[in-house]
Amino acid sequence: DPGNLGAMIRVAEGAGATGFVAVGQSADPFGWKALRGSMGSALRLPIASHETLKETVREARAHGCRIVATVPRGGTPFYEADFRQPTALLIGGEGPGLTKGAIEDADERVTIPMAAPVESMNAAVAAAVIAFEVRHQRS
Repeated sequence: DPGNLGAMIRVAEGAGATGFVAVGQSADPFGWKALRGSMGSALRLPIASHETLKETVREARAHGCRIVATVPRGGTPFYEADFRQPTALLIGGEGPGLTKGAIEDADERVTIPMAAPVESMNAAVAAAVIAFEVRHQRS
């Protein structure tokens, strides 16, 4: 969803991220709805687009980033993960989430523990919760 993508870009900038990568069939980060959702962040934060997640992960690792995948269950609770080093945070689309391959390629998997019966949350909300934990750990 372009509005969610824009909100995620705004979250990334607000949490102090150094960049944002839209991968594959993602919405266009410069489409009108994404731009509106980013509230200008898309014009200030470096944004890249890659065809494949493999390409994104390879480049992130080449720049010294640890790869952290978000998963709905079974990962390290996000507040127990160590985010003090350079990190590329992978957030999947709502519904399908990340592919099995993306999850397996990650250095760590993190989960946002939730009270039952809630099973998942909006992708932009999940990005915000974890991105601000990263900011907290680095402050």
